[in-house]
Amino acid sequence: AAPAPKPIVLQAPAPARVQVEENYGPAEPYTYGYQSTDEQGNTLSRSETSDGSGAVRGSYSYTDANGLNRIVEYVADAGGYRATVKTNEPGTANANPADVQVNNKN
Repeated sequence: AAPAPKPIVLQAPAPARVQVEENYGPAEPYTYGYQSTDEQGNTLSRSETSDGSGAVRGSYSYTDANGLNRIVEYVADAGGYRATVKTNEPGTANANPADVQVNNKN
């Protein structure tokens, strides 16, 4: 009779010790934004501000050459991320899925 196979024993390596030091300092207030239009007439924009407490408020938008647009306004703070979407896109209806407000502007 053939000898029984020996069991395979796997050993995980010892966990590495990692020391992480994060020293970003206090949040700084900022404001930034841009707007651009491409060669087809589509416009993209974005703006954002922070008050230095870590809270952020902003918006971004897209408008195509035919006037179809979407604007997303958002707040991110101690209460989480909250967004409102304003659009005239066909097939959208006023709704609040996943804590996001969608408002059809037709």
